[in-house]
Amino acid sequence: MKYLFLISCVIIFTKSFSQEKVFIDESKNHYYTIVYDENGTKFISYYLNNITYKFNQYSKDGKLISVVFLDSTGYDEKYKEEFFENKKLRLKEYIFGLYKLKGSDEDEYFLMKDGYYVDYYDNGLIKEEHVYINGKINGVNRKYYPNGQLEMEKFYYNGVEVGISRYFDLNGNVIKSDTLFLPYIILKNN
Repeated sequence: MKYLFLISCVIIFTKSFSQEKVFIDESKNHYYTIVYDENGTKFISYYLNNITYKFNQYSKDGKLISVVFLDSTGYDEKYKEEFFENKKLRLKEYIFGLYKLKGSDEDEYFLMKDGYYVDYYDNGLIKEEHVYINGKINGVNRKYYPNGQLEMEKFYYNGVEVGISRYFDLNGNVIKSDTLFLPYIILKNN
């Protein structure tokens, strides 16, 4: 009975996660693997010298969901793109790396974002854009209406909102403007 259970587990696992290895250039140990999960989602991992450098995810019907580029260790995400069903870019972000939480006894990690972040509407226009430095928003944070018109503009320093914040209507007219000085004094302009 034990063997029957073990055999059925192996069959189920093999069926749920079938894998295929395809060489691009055997001399450089450059290859990719294709894995399908139990829902039919397809995962392609690209390797060079046995280190993963790129990871693609596809829906059951073959549409690209996301692409992730990894650093030279094959563990830390460096760049990520996600896509809408219509194949248009939904999200683009640079990721600084995987860091252990300070003071944690357990192996708890988090991703620290670093660089340009852009989120898109399904019509291809930018929805939101900002820059991360060491995991915190810095500089201008902009949000847009689906028609591409600027909706909001705020300034950040080390993750804290500072300076002028402006809000716009669908025609680009300023409808509200605030100025924020540290320590958090708000001057209302409108």
